[in-house]
Amino acid sequence: MTGYIYKNNIYLTRGNGEDFLLYTYRYSMKSKKLTRIAKACGISFSYNNNTTRSGSYVLTDKYMETAGITAWDKSLYKITSSGKLKKIKHLGDSVDASFRGKKLYYVKFDIDRDSLYFSGDDSVYDMSLKVYSCNRDGS
Repeated sequence: MTGYIYKNNIYLTRGNGEDFLLYTYRYSMKSKKLTRIAKACGISFSYNNNTTRSGSYVLTDKYMETAGITAWDKSLYKITSSGKLKKIKHLGDSVDASFRGKKLYYVKFDIDRDSLYFSGDDSVYDMSLKVYSCNRDGS
């Protein structure tokens, strides 16, 4: 479970082991209530300096990280004044992203599944990368 504190709310993300989807909950410190606010949308977690959150903007993942399911289906959301999540932009299905200052940088991975070849015990694909940037509000 990961968390993010913004204004008077704590946002918690947890996964479901049955469908591997992420769910986001909001705990209001004013009302002391926990409410599920999003299904198939979990606030991304970063081990390096919270680069998945910038003020009211957050990056989200659709799935839990598991073997066989990529956790890189990323979107950009804004926390509204009412404490809900509003989708700004879907970044892609094979994406890694990070906020730096007021900019969002993201990389799209394009894996050529037809290029499969085997190297020892590993299967290998050709992959290309494209790097993008935008303002943190998606523009």
